[in-house]
Amino acid sequence: MAPGSTGAVAASRRTDAVAMHGRTDAEATSDGTKQTALKTRMSGSFLRDMKASYTYIRSNKGLMAAMILHCIYMGGQNGANAIYYPFLETVLKVGPESFGVAVSLYQGANLAAGFLLARFGDTLRRQPATRFIIPTAMVWISYSLNRSVPVVLTVGMIEGLTLSFLSNLFMTRIQEEAPTEMTGRVWGLATSIVSASEVVGILFAGAIAGRFGPPVAYCTLGVMVPLLALISNAINKTRGVPVSENQ
Repeated sequence: MAPGSTGAVAASRRTDAVAMHGRTDAEATSDGTKQTALKTRMSGSFLRDMKASYTYIRSNKGLMAAMILHCIYMGGQNGANAIYYPFLETVLKVGPESFGVAVSLYQGANLAAGFLLARFGDTLRRQPATRFIIPTAMVWISYSLNRSVPVVLTVGMIEGLTLSFLSNLFMTRIQEEAPTEMTGRVWGLATSIVSASEVVGILFAGAIAGRFGPPVAYCTLGVMVPLLALISNAINKTRGVPVSENQ
């Protein structure tokens, strides 16, 4: 091959390489732009979904009332759970083996509640939530008064029953009330709000137990939670919100 033609071929290859490199950069830039746009759309869609879910919950007075009541109960229940082991150890003077038994009984009560819901769910769903909250409050007060390990372990099963009843009934209420295309979003937002109330309940009960001891914390929860629930129901009745179903 002549020297001139060799130079021409080399120049052509360099030109092709530069052009290909330019296309690669352009494609990479285009892909990056598309990904950024997609993330922006997803972010905007997420915010719109959350706003729509909040608007729906707020406009549905029955669902809003049920969520507030569930927040009150779950805040107290998680606060009570958080101080249960310190209560056994420092007040009842028992070791971790009793805590293991208590957890087993508690979870067994959850299982029993599942069977009861499967059999009598329609009947239970029509009961006011206060019929489940008040027995739990009595359990907390009994923790603050009695020092019998068998009694504490036994009444702890009532907590497991009521926790399963109210949690399942609340989730059923969301599924019934939310539009089909929004069920997951409404459920996610509602449970996030309830989870925030659980954190508040844990901090609240922990602060009282740390300063005054677990019995005082249990007594406080046993009085405060049903009182707040009754106040919530009274407010809902004055607003014309039905409170006979899962509230």
